[in-house]
Amino acid sequence: METKNIPLDKTSVEKNYILIDFQCMYDFDVAAVRYLIAHSKNDNLLSSNISNVSTISGLRNLLLFRNTNNPLSVCISEEYMSSIDSLYKELIENYEKEILNECDANYLHTYINILLKTNNLVEVTVNCENELQLEIAKKSMMDNAKFAINERNLADYDTLYIKYVSDIIQYINIHKKKIYMINALYNFDQGMFKKEILLLINNNNISVIDQYKNLTVPAIYNLLIDLNNNKENDKDDKRNQNESSK
Repeated sequence: METKNIPLDKTSVEKNYILIDFQCMYDFDVAAVRYLIAHSKNDNLLSSNISNVSTISGLRNLLLFRNTNNPLSVCISEEYMSSIDSLYKELIENYEKEILNECDANYLHTYINILLKTNNLVEVTVNCENELQLEIAKKSMMDNAKFAINERNLADYDTLYIKYVSDIIQYINIHKKKIYMINALYNFDQGMFKKEILLLINNNNISVIDQYKNLTVPAIYNLLIDLNNNKENDKDDKRNQNESSK
């Protein structure tokens, strides 16, 4: 995994309180798509292209490069594409437990557990959506991990790891935080940062992070570097203008 600016500073005297989405550490999207492929009884539902994806890495790559939050967009045929949101809702409502049972932890999960084991200056809270996710997380996280369900108040946290950038509008007290968003195309809008992040970038430290050890989306990371550089350049320009006006 190529991590970017992950907080791992043992010399810091301040404790880092981290809130991380369950889905950042578990391959729920992969499990959901695989479950649908394995159990679909409608021959016309699935795209013929999905049959060409023969490995987990291939499916992960396909999911990273999708343009929408809905993971079914990578496997549904054009005939049913307009119904993917209702299909996904139905899938989760009826089979979430079965999907979670087939859900593997990814390398970000490994990293967070190592962090919990080796760095006593961090406190990690896994943010679950429901009791089913909570049960899975408690079985696989270090004993000193903490857990929450649908936590949206960042007042007591320094760092947020978020799966979907579009969900950031649900949070409150987002000021001077470190925000790590999953490095995937669905967190961007036609190659540009979504407005939800642009509204936060001046008052927070925004970074991207990869979920996997050997899979990344380098173009996205380069975009983030450019945006942060532009922000610093704007600060320098304003500073120079102020000095020249004296």
